[in-house]
Amino acid sequence: MNQLLSRTREWVTTRTGKVESTGFTAADAAVAKALNDVFSSAVITKPREHEQRYSSFLARKPEDRVFVGKFDDVMDFLRAVRQAGAGRRSVKASDMPDLNREALPLINLSRGFDITYDNNDQEIDRNLGQFTDPSQGDMPLAQIEATQASLNYSITLIASDKDTLSLMCNTLAANFRSRLTTNFTAQEKLVHWPVEINCSIQDAKTIMFSDMSPPFTQDRIYACQASLIVMVDVLTAHEVDARSVRYDTQLAPGGN
Repeated sequence: MNQLLSRTREWVTTRTGKVESTGFTAADAAVAKALNDVFSSAVITKPREHEQRYSSFLARKPEDRVFVGKFDDVMDFLRAVRQAGAGRRSVKASDMPDLNREALPLINLSRGFDITYDNNDQEIDRNLGQFTDPSQGDMPLAQIEATQASLNYSITLIASDKDTLSLMCNTLAANFRSRLTTNFTAQEKLVHWPVEINCSIQDAKTIMFSDMSPPFTQDRIYACQASLIVMVDVLTAHEVDARSVRYDTQLAPGGN
């Protein structure tokens, strides 16, 4: 009679064909935060007269510095801020009724839909494991895979004078050039589970600005724009049906 040595169980899964993928909203928010962090760490020790506006800009709360959205041009963006009353949104009207909510400088972060999905030649997608149900003995619910998307962002810096705009450009360029890492994460949800999205700024040290100032016949506004490429993880959950299979390991008697 064979002797039972061990009895084990494991889950055997079959994909149902249903999938859910992450979007780019969390990545947009993470890029905006990374951009805001640049100016949160900047200081003007003893602001001179031509540095006063920039010093005031640095003292603002993050939500009053960077605005995310795609607009036709600088004037279209400023009109949208004005109409929505979005400028200096952290300050209540009752606290500062005379506050100029349209006061420059401001930063507009936008993303187009030129998207490239890149894969390593040695692997099509990365397997990140699976979501499980602990109440059912860690029964698998979905298998998670990741690929990367290359997103194109535009950073538009807007000021009412050249000195302030120059300081904004130099602060951003110096920060990117001196970074020890260009990686950061975005917080997202996938199938109701919180997940981290890995992001990475590409070619950060070669940032270049283009003049986007509107004609002076409209308003005396100075603006410039830089392009930013960010690699972002796209996570996909593949729903699975799972069944528990039992395996018995037996010791068979040896022959004579």
